[in-house]
Amino acid sequence: MNKLYINSARSITPEQETEWFWPVDPRRYDRSPKLRKNEIAELAYLAGRQRPYGHFPVDTKAALLRLTDPLHDVMNAINPPPQSRSGAMTIMLIEMHKRKRAFWGWSSDEWIEILHTTARAFHKRYRHTNSHARQMLTAGMYLLGVFDDFRKLGIIDRTALACRIFCRQQVEASIKRIVDLIRSWGYSRFGAKDAQWAVCTLLLATRSPRLEDITLDVLETERKLTPIRYRRASIGVVSRALAGLGTIAHPLSKPTARSHFGDSRNGVPPEWVRWVERWRNTSTLQPSSRKRHFVYLLKAGRWAASTHPECVSPDRWTREVAAEWVAAVCRMTIGEWTQIDEKAQKRRGNPLSAKSRTHLLSSLCTFFRDIQEWEWIPRRFDPRHCFGAPRSLRALIGPNPRVIADDIWAKLLWAGLNLTQADLTKTFSCSRHFYPLKMVKALTIVWLFGGLRADEIRRLRIGCTRSHEDSSSGAGKMCDLAVPVNKTSTAFTKPVDYVVGEAVQDWEAERPGQPPAVDEKTDEIVDFLFMFRGNRVAPSYINKSLVPILCEKAGIPRKDARGNITSHRARSTIATQLFNAKEPMSLFELGKWLGHKWINSTQHYLDQPCEDGHVVSKSWIF
Repeated sequence: MNKLYINSARSITPEQETEWFWPVDPRRYDRSPKLRKNEIAELAYLAGRQRPYGHFPVDTKAALLRLTDPLHDVMNAINPPPQSRSGAMTIMLIEMHKRKRAFWGWSSDEWIEILHTTARAFHKRYRHTNSHARQMLTAGMYLLGVFDDFRKLGIIDRTALACRIFCRQQVEASIKRIVDLIRSWGYSRFGAKDAQWAVCTLLLATRSPRLEDITLDVLETERKLTPIRYRRASIGVVSRALAGLGTIAHPLSKPTARSHFGDSRNGVPPEWVRWVERWRNTSTLQPSSRKRHFVYLLKAGRWAASTHPECVSPDRWTREVAAEWVAAVCRMTIGEWTQIDEKAQKRRGNPLSAKSRTHLLSSLCTFFRDIQEWEWIPRRFDPRHCFGAPRSLRALIGPNPRVIADDIWAKLLWAGLNLTQADLTKTFSCSRHFYPLKMVKALTIVWLFGGLRADEIRRLRIGCTRSHEDSSSGAGKMCDLAVPVNKTSTAFTKPVDYVVGEAVQDWEAERPGQPPAVDEKTDEIVDFLFMFRGNRVAPSYINKSLVPILCEKAGIPRKDARGNITSHRARSTIATQLFNAKEPMSLFELGKWLGHKWINSTQHYLDQPCEDGHVVSKSWIF
């Protein structure tokens, strides 16, 4: 019963799917938990026999009819093998004799004591039964409605259990619908097996063999109750498949990643937390910005609780308190006013960077400005003036383009253009790279030639390239790349090397069909280019997987004199090369090509070589 049933599942029509009905009605039985005197006597007689279950005397059979009738009915419904049926009936008779109560009145703890949390413990207790008696007993009690908490039974074959309880043909058809869809998305047979487990779990939780009866509440509940991580992930996969089939409105949201540093609200006064959470729930900033501000505001709350306990509410802050906070930020070091243990901070005590200090001040400015504008607190001071970064702090912030050296960049280009399957990383549990080779190559070429932010690469859409000949520029074959809406500009199109269009078209030709997804920037339902197995490429894939692969193939370290090689450094490198080329782009053309709203943003991407070959920032532009 462990194999995938989809291989032998017969076709089933929607009309046939609605034919299943609950095989027994518990309401038609006498469900009194109290045993009668003759029932007690007959159970004692059977318990004293060498084989409690078998051929009953006529008087015994008649006396126990109230107890055995529902058991016979559910056994007829699940149709177990004769030996398993006898074993399950024997257990029920022995336990009713021992507990002096009918099974209708047994508690959940008593059922767990009988069925046990492992099959080994069950067989140790009931040595006269075979290996299937535990499952038959679970299925029978599920149909009678006296015990349905199958999750507490440990490892139990949920596919076999669902097939015993429901019509096997119906369960097979439901599994096949899900598995066929996710296999078309690129999932392997191992992923399909996990999805089979999830489907059967959800059917048991729903008490129906129909996928249409599974709701978002059931999906969310089962995901919370599932302790094993990859099992929880399989429930998320099924939710995406159900959304693709149209049985639910949308898939489950991805669970919030667990922080290694605990709750960020630790050590913050509850009153300050309430104000900050209220602001976070009201603010219209991007989610990532709200998250960053939230952490910084909690740090300010810890500081206020320690230095000014009377100011744990923002309506009590004065100009003097704001000035003290600005002074504290200007002298702040890494690890101050955080909830993180000292052992978890490798650079604790080092000076905080100028940009981090500016962000801390900016967060308080945004917070107080908003709650004053919304008339939550009286206007006692001007946040823009009081929380403005001092001149001494602004002087430490300037253009710092982290351009990759020409020789290292050339090796990365060679590695990206010659990437093979053998270069891709593998894991102990999987002999192949998670993403297909053509997807990785297209992602690599876009990163090396597109000059895009990592978020823009992840949000590229199907059909984002269009080939054309740019004969007037003499640059050879070019193509247009459609860049999605980003943090500084609307969607726009820019020319890139033709190799980008070729790589993208190769991947589009091989790309398995994927479900449309929501673009969080625009709230549109779109087909993302770099999507596999129903998910977009991971946000950290370029930095943590792709760059190490290319560095390994190119034979270069992952870190140079300017720090780690990251996704954004390619953008700065390409911008600098275009500005310093023989036929360079103007500053305004380059700003438009990068998608900058303000021309001074382009300054942070540009370096110019000096006569001695070193690189200096083009701060002289402004």
